This record gives sequence, C-alpha cells and structure tokens, in this order.
Amino acid sequence: MTRTPAAVSFICLLLVAACSAPPAPEAEWMPLFDGKTLQGWTPSENPESFRVEDGAIACDGPRSHLFYVGEVEGADFRNFELSAEVLTRPGANSGIYFHSALDEGGWPSQGFEVQVNNSQEPHGDYLELKKTSSLYGYRNVYKTLAPDDECFEVRTEVRGKRVRVWLDGTLVVDYREPETLPESWAESYQTLGSGTFALQCHDPGSKVFYRNLRVRALPDDAGDGGPGTAADERLSACSSWQRPTSPWSTFTSTSREASSWSRRWSCPSSRAWRSAWRSTAARASPSRPTMVPSSS
Repeated sequence: MTRTPAAVSFICLLLVAACSAPPAPEAEWMPLFDGKTLQGWTPSENPESFRVEDGAIACDGPRSHLFYVGEVEGADFRNFELSAEVLTRPGANSGIYFHSALDEGGWPSQGFEVQVNNSQEPHGDYLELKKTSSLYGYRNVYKTLAPDDECFEVRTEVRGKRVRVWLDGTLVVDYREPETLPESWAESYQTLGSGTFALQCHDPGSKVFYRNLRVRALPDDAGDGGPGTAADERLSACSSWQRPTSPWSTFTSTSREASSWSRRWSCPSSRAWRSAWRSTAARASPSRPTMVPSSS
C-alpha cells in the first residue's frame, strides 16, 4: 500500500503525541487517622488498649490489634505505600500489619508484620530479637536502628511480589517473594495478596504511639519498582556503627514526660542524624557507608 506524504505526516504526529503524553498522575496520600478519634478503626479484643492521646494512637494495655475498617480503598489494599510516624517507650514491642483481616482475638492469622521493637527485654520465656523495620519472619533486622522516646518514620511499599521498608528514609528491607514457595513454608508463611492494616498492642508493658498514618494506593499493574537494590549490604555496613548520642536522648524519664508533645515529635536530633548519615554516606564508598561512631 502506498502512503501519501500527508498520511505519513499524520502518523508521525500521532506517534509524537503518544510519546509526549504526560504520565498518569500518582494517587494522592490519604490519611487513615484523623488525629482526634478512632473512627475507621476496630480493635480485635481489649478495646481499652487503644486511645487517642495528643494527636496519636496510643497502644497501651493487654494484647490487642487495631484494624483499619474505614472508607479509603474499601479497607482492601494490594499495592500501596504506607507511612507512619512512630514513638516507642523503652521496652516496647509493637507492629504494623498489612494484607491482614479483622480477627476476633489472638494474633492475626492473616497478613505480614513490619516489626516495631527497639529495646524489649525478655517477655516471659521468650526474647524477641527481631528489631524495628523487620518484615517479620521474612527479612529480619537484628540491630537496633531506631531510638526509643524519639519519633521515627516507617514507610512500607508493596508492589506485586516485592516489599520494601524504609526507616527514616533509609531502605532497610527489600523482599521479593519467591515464585514457588518451599514446602517447608506451607504452614508458617503466607503469600502476598491484599487486605487491610492493623496496629499491634503487644502486651501491658509495651507503650507505642502512632500518628500521621497515611497511605497512597498504587495500581495493580504498578510493577515491582525496578531492579533490586543492595539493601542487605547497606544495612550490614551501617549496623557495625552506633547512632551518635544526642542531648535529646539523654533526658531523664521525668523531664521526658514533662516536655511538650510537640517537642518530642519534632525530633530535631533525628533530622540532624539523618542529614549527617546521608551526607557522610554520599561521600563514602557505596560498599560501606561511613557513620561517626558514638563517643562511648
């Protein structure tokens, strides 16, 4: 078939228009918590374990899990980004569940947990070694990377069969689900699917606060976020160093409780530490980011 110059020009214009079309806009971040009430959240048991305190969800009491049952995405999330600001008291254990479902009690039978635990001592006859930002049981972190009594951000992203977890902006966990799960995983492990979120109140000795809980839904065909990263190597490198001591982390318990909530959540020392970490890591060898060890 012979094409006229006009037809060829028209086809070229169509191709240029298609190539120059702007990408689809990203979904907006949506709040899951209004900062005032527990509307949209339901506890599995012991409802007294959750309350709103100074604009945050306080988890403090007997074991319970607070499930999101609100209107955002019909409380059913497959691919998403979830961000939460967290503040833990010494010895606390908690967690953020995703792809879960409301249970009537006990430990959630469905879903994955992003661990929140900086310093818990033995609980009964069990010592929990998995630390904050672990994808519990799948990618475990055994080094304490976040402080108690200061806020930190945990951000979780799920794209298809890939889960990534950032702690204060640093990628710590990068998990890709195997195409075929080993038979030994059958009873203890789950496959990524969809579900809701839940916050854990682990035990009466664990006090944790969550605020600025927000989510951004990603399309079902979002892909897995590109090639893998050296998250494990980076974590291994920085785990051999200690977080520098700051004046904000040396308050007595009395002065901590007396200080204002906004002061505790503003976390100037956390921001300064993150800035120092990034600027130092950028100058260091990619295989071993350098951090200034504590003076102790």
